[in-house]
Amino acid sequence: MRARTVLDEVRIYEVQITPEQIKELYDNFHPGYTILNNPDSHPRSLAEAASTGEFRVYYKTLEFYENYDNFWRFSDHADVIVEFAKNPNCFIFWHGTAYIPMLVNDKNQ
Repeated sequence: MRARTVLDEVRIYEVQITPEQIKELYDNFHPGYTILNNPDSHPRSLAEAASTGEFRVYYKTLEFYENYDNFWRFSDHADVIVEFAKNPNCFIFWHGTAYIPMLVNDKNQ
């Protein structure tokens, strides 16, 4: 599999630079393929809430992953979970989806 390059910075120079200078600039900022192919990040899954099998509605702050969660300033009651009696599915109104309701089953799908 070929590594992909992401363009995240553009610079405009007042003078023409040589291909060698471009390569040197690139090499100075390229982290190396070991880091690119093995990023230091945790696997991510949707926020989840386990159903109790009873009808209930409650507030909770669901965790997604630390870097994403740190963008938000909420109390312990940022999200709303609606569970149904004798049903493993629940509705989650999560701040990470702008409170658009998500129907989640017992397999967190």
